[in-house]
Amino acid sequence: MKFRYFVLLLLLNFSINFTFSQNKTSLKNDYLWFDKQIGIENTGLFNGLRYEEKYRMENNNHKFYKTSEFMDGDIIYDDQPYYNIKMKYDLFEDQIIVNLITNSGDNILKLLNSKLGDFNLNGSEFIKLSNKITINSNEELNGIYEILSKNSNLILYKKNKKKARKIINKEYLYYTFKSDNQYYCFTNENYYLIHSKKDWIKIFPKQKKEIQSFYSKNKIMYQTNYDSFAKQLSSKLSNSNTYNLTN
Repeated sequence: MKFRYFVLLLLLNFSINFTFSQNKTSLKNDYLWFDKQIGIENTGLFNGLRYEEKYRMENNNHKFYKTSEFMDGDIIYDDQPYYNIKMKYDLFEDQIIVNLITNSGDNILKLLNSKLGDFNLNGSEFIKLSNKITINSNEELNGIYEILSKNSNLILYKKNKKKARKIINKEYLYYTFKSDNQYYCFTNENYYLIHSKKDWIKIFPKQKKEIQSFYSKNKIMYQTNYDSFAKQLSSKLSNSNTYNLTN
């Protein structure tokens, strides 16, 4: 519903930048007001597929990002921003589920990946990458990636994924899901897979001693909270005076 953009443009009399980093504060209330007036069911966000859960899950084990409950988020969909949306991120099928509440009740929809853009979910920032190739593994990056940290010359990405295991007992079938995450960095206009300490060293050879020292001093964090470990190491490498790449 592109008219949503043009109507707001006329009402507000200024150009709109569709990013979460610029103009978000000034635009958010205007979009919320507009969507409330026309009803969320009359916006482009209502263009999705009816969601039905295909996998039986037990004991609080689930396939979603952080929780199986809906969380507040902001999203770009079909080039339009939407705010304060009830969302959850399916890590097994790499898709976004929204709960759009109307006068007729809850409408749980699976958004179309072809229309999906960047989004924030419960304070975490995500970006959609397409046809990006990693230099060190020749892997093609497509889909949703979390931005763990963004420094002046290094962006750390996390691909949140879960793999499924089918369980059959005497009475019924259900599934369990286990995290299978991967990490990437973008620096010097290239993408790299980060799988081990060797990968960091190959990308930043002049900082080999710093990397080895960081691993040695932070073994517990490496084992218990790799997200924090990778973010701190990224920041350290980005701020180093000896910052250098293999290429």
